[in-house]
Amino acid sequence: MIMKYTKQLILLIFGTLLFVSCDNHFPGESRDFKIGEEFDLRVGQLAETNGASITIQFMEILEDSRCPASLMCFWAGNAKVSMKIAEGNSERMLELNTHPDMKQSEIFQGYKLQLIALNPYPQKQYPSIPKEDYRATLRVDLVD
Repeated sequence: MIMKYTKQLILLIFGTLLFVSCDNHFPGESRDFKIGEEFDLRVGQLAETNGASITIQFMEILEDSRCPASLMCFWAGNAKVSMKIAEGNSERMLELNTHPDMKQSEIFQGYKLQLIALNPYPQKQYPSIPKEDYRATLRVDLVD
């Protein structure tokens, strides 16, 4: 009888660990990027480059007031994201925006980080976007 429950407990623990390990949105996940090329990050994801010691992490969505597609709005709205950029022992938190009249890029340690796009774009029928669905398209360039 005890053996039966022990096997069930082991299967439950194994199943739980397998389920948790399949979640690909954990903050420790990283990817590579190249200076001068666009790349995408999910919330919590870290990007690093081999050619320089730059790392970028998409921390969070601070706001998303963009006008849903197919609607006529007085203002186009804005989405603001928080990014952490680091090189060596220096790091900084940056806030970047999708609206062209707001800060879309920032310079750090001789590199320019630019928010190119934030997807998905809000839709009329789906006004709320789950955090894990967001993808920021970014670009890092050397500053002359």
